[in-house]
Amino acid sequence: KKKKMFLGESYVSEQGAEKIKSYKYSGEDRSLIYKYVLTPMNNYLIDFFPMNMAPNLITLIGVFCSIAAYCLYWYYCPTMQEEAPGWVSLFFSVMLFIYQTLDNLDGKQARRTGNSTALGLLFDHGIDALNATLIGMSLSSQFCFGPTWKSFTIVMLFGWGFYLNTWEHYYIEKMILPVVNGPTEGLLVSSLFGVVTFLFGQSFWLNKFFLPLSVSVASKLDLILSISPFHEKLVPQVEAHSGIYLEYHYIALVFFFIPAAVTLPTNMYTVYTYIFNNAEKFANKPKKHGKLTWWHSHPFLHALANLFVLFCISLFYVWWILVNPNQLLATYPRLVLWTFGLVFWKLCVHLMLAHLCDEEYHPFRRTFVPFFFCAMHFALHSWHGTLRDIDNFYVLIELFVVVFVSSVHMVFGVVSELCAILDVNCLTIKAKKSETNKNK
Repeated sequence: KKKKMFLGESYVSEQGAEKIKSYKYSGEDRSLIYKYVLTPMNNYLIDFFPMNMAPNLITLIGVFCSIAAYCLYWYYCPTMQEEAPGWVSLFFSVMLFIYQTLDNLDGKQARRTGNSTALGLLFDHGIDALNATLIGMSLSSQFCFGPTWKSFTIVMLFGWGFYLNTWEHYYIEKMILPVVNGPTEGLLVSSLFGVVTFLFGQSFWLNKFFLPLSVSVASKLDLILSISPFHEKLVPQVEAHSGIYLEYHYIALVFFFIPAAVTLPTNMYTVYTYIFNNAEKFANKPKKHGKLTWWHSHPFLHALANLFVLFCISLFYVWWILVNPNQLLATYPRLVLWTFGLVFWKLCVHLMLAHLCDEEYHPFRRTFVPFFFCAMHFALHSWHGTLRDIDNFYVLIELFVVVFVSSVHMVFGVVSELCAILDVNCLTIKAKKSETNKNK
């Protein structure tokens, strides 16, 4: 049962509120760099933070660093293909490292001051989810990906990577980061890319190298590209059936793609094995498997069903970008990417909130209804060959406004509810009653 709040229902049910009060975080970062380099450094740095500084304030300062770097790239590279001054890449590298450091320090500050709460976890993960889009777009500007499928791919990779990790956390009830992971090695290498760009310039990533291919492979690739209606939007043409010329920024794209290609199936396998090995435990938790009895006997299929909404919206975006005759991504690249980024962010926060409340996760939100109606509308126009007649800019604006307003409402709603449930402040440390009485 949920109480009414301003402009809708409460985000937290009465049962969920009780679970939030007793929630205990369980997590593990298996990275060797985190264990032997970052942890000793952070243990030294944490002593410089005052005891009355709220952990969430540290988290917020960290994301402001990422926002500052993003704004500079936005100013100098509005379509993510212009060349910014070299110091912008160095600034991005420094800001990203500061963000990573503060992201590690906020948890230490919470334990140090005795303020580890479910609000802190949700605030931290919500900021990290938002930062995935910020960093993805900043890297796209740095590598001169431009308003192309490459920028969309890197934002989608970051979004899906974070979402699958949160999804795994929801089911196994523990946040496990592998030996090589995005929050540690991924951010450090991204910072290193910034230093490389500062030293050699953004134009370095546009230099081409020749990738030799066997005659049979080159011929098959050439044939596929020749019959594909998207060949100009996907990869360069094969040269003389012997190889292909690629810009250096493809190396950076592959660097981010390969870990994602390994990590995403790993998340799924981890959830599958955990559910298989704990069948009795999941049978006693019907709330996580929905009201239908069929789901209770097929918990892993129910888990996969919770990926369906983001999969459909991702598929809709890919189709919209590739088929759209009005060059939507090329004309409004940042608006396209931010609309998708906010969709993924909202799903992540809802998933984490369901984990905190120990309740069933409902990915299909009212916010996403317009996306599915637009998909059907565009499909019908595409079938009749009238897709060009639609003013895609206004459709994009409408979708962005819907998801943006919904996200802002969620931020204020969830934060205010959790503050009330836990009797804490968000950005300050509330004095304990015993201490208040002594001061009187």
